[in-house]
Amino acid sequence: MDGVQAKRWSLLFHLVGIALSGTALIGCGPPLALDSGTPEVGLIVLSDTTVPSRSTLSLYRLCGSSSAAEVSWCEGYLMGLADVLLAMGNSQMPGGICRADYDAAALSKVFSVWAEHHPEQWKDDMAVSAQASFREVWPCQQP
Repeated sequence: MDGVQAKRWSLLFHLVGIALSGTALIGCGPPLALDSGTPEVGLIVLSDTTVPSRSTLSLYRLCGSSSAAEVSWCEGYLMGLADVLLAMGNSQMPGGICRADYDAAALSKVFSVWAEHHPEQWKDDMAVSAQASFREVWPCQQP
């Protein structure tokens, strides 16, 4: 790995850490547990055992929830992921997004519309589906 590529990976890991920290802080409400089994004090529990907790459908349900805490979790997750993907795109790393201008509500809408049009992806990992939805709207041009 050359020096430039090593610096890009270092930047990526740094940005992932920042995004994860920001996601945890957004809303500053009680933590959210997806399908954790036994509820604990202060946790929001989704009990649908037929859907894996990291599935596209789980995230879609959170984004469309009537619970402010669940919507906040969804938006924080999507914002953190989009920020990392934008940093990747700006660094010309594969898989990133480019020229993106977004806020939490826009990201939620982009993801939700994509999920509604791709029910065959509902059991896929939520990060993979969110990335696919963002890349449809903000693709990077190949050099």
